Amino acid sequence: MGDFSSTALLELVEAQHGVVTRAQLLDLGLSVGALNSRLRRGALRPMHRGVYAVAHTALREEGRWLAAVLACGVGAVLSHLSAGRLWSMSAVPVDRAVHVTVPGADRARPGIVAHRAPLTGADVTVHRGVPTTTPSRTLVDLADVLPYATLRRIADRGVRLDAGALRRAGARAPNRRGRGAIARLLGDDELRTRSNPERVLRRLARAAGLAAPVVNERVVGSERDFAWPGQRLVVEVDGHAVHAPRGAREVDHERDAELVLAGWRVLRFTADQLEHEPAGVVALLRRALAR
Repeated sequence: MGDFSSTALLELVEAQHGVVTRAQLLDLGLSVGALNSRLRRGALRPMHRGVYAVAHTALREEGRWLAAVLACGVGAVLSHLSAGRLWSMSAVPVDRAVHVTVPGADRARPGIVAHRAPLTGADVTVHRGVPTTTPSRTLVDLADVLPYATLRRIADRGVRLDAGALRRAGARAPNRRGRGAIARLLGDDELRTRSNPERVLRRLARAAGLAAPVVNERVVGSERDFAWPGQRLVVEVDGHAVHAPRGAREVDHERDAELVLAGWRVLRFTADQLEHEPAGVVALLRRALAR
């Protein structure tokens, strides 16, 4: 690392994805003259005012994001499109600008989009070494800037929807442009499904005009795929069909037995049935719900 031989500095640069601030360098004992000398020699590369990349380090996306957060000062966190990318949310559009939320007024910086908003401790965390908004708060922010169809794909594919956390995050950010989209997400029970066969069954039931079930909720001590409490009916979707390991099938039978002993009925459908016999699946569901 050449001049950068301090153990504390090495550890800091590694933890911060190859970026460091002027204040941090001075705190570690580097003089202003030594800092300027490293800048002239190219050992430090300016990224934003007072934020540098260590020249030998291969800077990844996390380093670029963290540099923008550090440039915006205390309380700043990655947010919006950039936070969505950090959380690996599928369908989030790529934006070369870095989006950061700051607690107060902030001056313009090239390459950074600063959003001013108050954040509570429940809205922020550190992910992959970068201070950022939580997944739920990120969805609330994205609802302001993306169409609902894109937001729904993000919630469906990129992060498991935690309805309670999303509802609380929305309540902490009232009067936002995207509050209607968040309310719509919270009312969309298909987002609570966990697999494609589950989504297929939910769509079949909706298209047939059947009563809406509760999805992935606990019934008799365990989480069930679908439940109609009024009819005391549980439906489970088996993606593995007949080729599941014996142990997995035995667990399924034990779970079914618990329901039957508690006065519930259980139907199981395989992914193959849903794909090739949808009319038969709907007919069985209709008969079970009519009882």
